[in-house]
Amino acid sequence: MSRIDLHEKPAKPASRALWPLWLALAGTLVAAPLYIALLDSPAVRATGWPMFLIAGVAALIGFRYARWDDRLWVRIVGGANPLVLAVMAVGFFWLSALPIPQAQAATIQQAPGFTLWDQKGRSVALGGPAARGAALLIFYRGFW
Repeated sequence: MSRIDLHEKPAKPASRALWPLWLALAGTLVAAPLYIALLDSPAVRATGWPMFLIAGVAALIGFRYARWDDRLWVRIVGGANPLVLAVMAVGFFWLSALPIPQAQAATIQQAPGFTLWDQKGRSVALGGPAARGAALLIFYRGFW
C-alpha cells in the first residue's frame, strides 16, 4: 500500500508554447488598420468581415491563454484580445454610421475669351461676353 503525502505540491504542468498568443496579439494589432485601409470597398465597409475574422480568432486564442495559463502577464495579454475586439466592434458601428464622403462637384466657370477656327477655316470667338449658349469643342489629334 502506498502512502499519500498531503503536503506534497503537485508537479507543475509544462508551460504552453506562447507563439499562438503572440500571433494573436499581432493579428489584433493588424485588424483595425486593415479595416481602415479597405474602407473604400462597399462590402468591407458594410460588414467589416476582415477585421472581425482576424480579431475574433485572436480573441478566442487570447481567451484560451487567459483562462488556462497561470502567469499574470499571459493573462493580461490574452485578456486584452477580447477587450480589443469589443472596442473594435464599438468603433465599427460608430464608423459605419458616418456618412460616405461624396466627391466635390466641379464648379462651372465661364471660359476666358479666345478665338479658334472651325472645320471650314472660319474664325470663331468663344467665351467672354460674345459667347451665346453652349459650345462643343472637338479636338482632332491628327489629319485622318
